[in-house]
Amino acid sequence: MQVDQLRQDLAAIFPDYVGLLLYGGRASDTLERIAGDWDLVVVTRTLYSPRRFHSERVDLNILPLSALEAVLQRLLANEERPWDGMFAQIQVLDTTSAELDQIVGAISLAYRRERSPEASEIDALRYSVSRTIGDVESASSPLGLHLITGQAISAILFAWTAVVGKRWSGLRDALRQLSVSEPLQVQRSEAIIRERNPQQRLLMLRELESWVFRAVGGAWRDEVLVLKTGIDAGQTRSGSIAMTNEQRAGLQRFLLDPPGSPTKPSV
Repeated sequence: MQVDQLRQDLAAIFPDYVGLLLYGGRASDTLERIAGDWDLVVVTRTLYSPRRFHSERVDLNILPLSALEAVLQRLLANEERPWDGMFAQIQVLDTTSAELDQIVGAISLAYRRERSPEASEIDALRYSVSRTIGDVESASSPLGLHLITGQAISAILFAWTAVVGKRWSGLRDALRQLSVSEPLQVQRSEAIIRERNPQQRLLMLRELESWVFRAVGGAWRDEVLVLKTGIDAGQTRSGSIAMTNEQRAGLQRFLLDPPGSPTKPSV
């Protein structure tokens, strides 16, 4: 799908469509050589709910222009929050407003200042752990649930070693270190594996995740819908407008057919 077609489709889905942003690895200078997911932001004037979707090939965020303005203001005030760093590498693929170009340009300029590698690493860990726990929630069989739960605990422990400044030498060594400094958390991890109630297991994983990230701004919390065959209903955020069935159907087509070209259209 080319950018021109994306513009038409997104404008049909969102009457207050402002533009389309590309962020992450594909937005870097090595754009042509990067494979993997497309990390995209659809910018609107309205706060919609749900506001984040994920498929096998696309990570899609629906954000109002005011949210980007808030990111910029936090950066200028040196009050960056967790996950503002997702915009450290960003490109405008399409825009209907000069205002969006100005805001994105100012965000890019703000990020040219030195940003600690540790902050970027913590952002990546938040994302990885959140995605893995999301997989636990969508597990379709008892065996799959058990295996993915183990992966989630491993991801959480890997994040813990990074947060506390320890070197990762494998799961066994992480458990050994954790048993010395935080034996209660080892007991909590073991209890998660034994827990048979899927909802309770998910809650316990989230509590362990929150414990790991409590000293570095907290864990990632947002409405993330992991797509398998379509878009689920999701819950409506306070102060937002729930998407219609037509908008959801349009996004499903968009997610299954990501951009075929990263090239920004000529103006």
